[in-house]
Amino acid sequence: MACGMYWLCWPWHAQRMAHRDDEVIVKFHCCQEECQNGKVCSGESSMAELRYECEAGFEAFQRAPDLVAACLDDPKMKPPKPFIVLKDVGSYFRAQSFVTDFLADDQRSNHTLLRQVLRAVHAFLVPRDGRSLVHMDLTMANIMWDPKTLAVQLIDFSQVEFCKTLMWNRASPMPGRCIPKQLLKDLKKEVLHLALLVDLYGSSEQKRCSKQVTRINFEKRRAQRKTTLEYVTDALQESCLVLISPWTWSFIDWLSHLDRRILRQLDDAEANSSGIIFMNDIFQDFDQPAWSFHDVSKLYDINEL
Repeated sequence: MACGMYWLCWPWHAQRMAHRDDEVIVKFHCCQEECQNGKVCSGESSMAELRYECEAGFEAFQRAPDLVAACLDDPKMKPPKPFIVLKDVGSYFRAQSFVTDFLADDQRSNHTLLRQVLRAVHAFLVPRDGRSLVHMDLTMANIMWDPKTLAVQLIDFSQVEFCKTLMWNRASPMPGRCIPKQLLKDLKKEVLHLALLVDLYGSSEQKRCSKQVTRINFEKRRAQRKTTLEYVTDALQESCLVLISPWTWSFIDWLSHLDRRILRQLDDAEANSSGIIFMNDIFQDFDQPAWSFHDVSKLYDINEL
């Protein structure tokens, strides 16, 4: 399994790594392209990146243990090593490598695959110690699924951001301080985009409508002041909108309630001069219990929609 030009992952038998008697993945940083001459980087910056991925993946695993393939080592292990040992995904396939199969499986199963991804993202966002976790790279490259069981595993937590507070603009990067497009990236840019592509799959309008979907950019400035429902309906033609499934419409509707809550809270925070809201304030129960943050669980329950 390759992880990019300078990040390589190799299957390895766990007995050799003093772990359980099963397969694991060893990820390390190459100092040269494809580790020419067998040179693996052990510099401080490389090991810091690996350690961060381990720590972020470990926290993601604590939030959604059945949906995360993360680090098997204690992320605080000393001395640091120039590699990390990850849970092997076994019979799972990368969605990016089998796009049509993934879309077809999710469509046939009434979004069983994406319901699991949403459940993981929900678990990541629920604040723990005041922090929400955002994967930040939840593309099909990092979604694995088993075609037989339709089980899902999420991988690669190297880009994770932790959000403690939210504000409209961030003059300079500060740990824990996020802006809306960053906090909602997993939900909108990744899960919703995939849901729309699944709904279009196999239709006579798939090619034309998929182009419209890929042009939707929730990170544009004008998208920040609109609800998800407003932005999607503006971006897609009616002939494409009629193909959207009831589950995806329910997801869009829920996201729109979340949008309105964040917009109102950020405007109130600016009016009070602080300009900052805390994760715990965003994700406490809404005024309307039916649209509480935790009520999103209905969207990933196959018996609900």
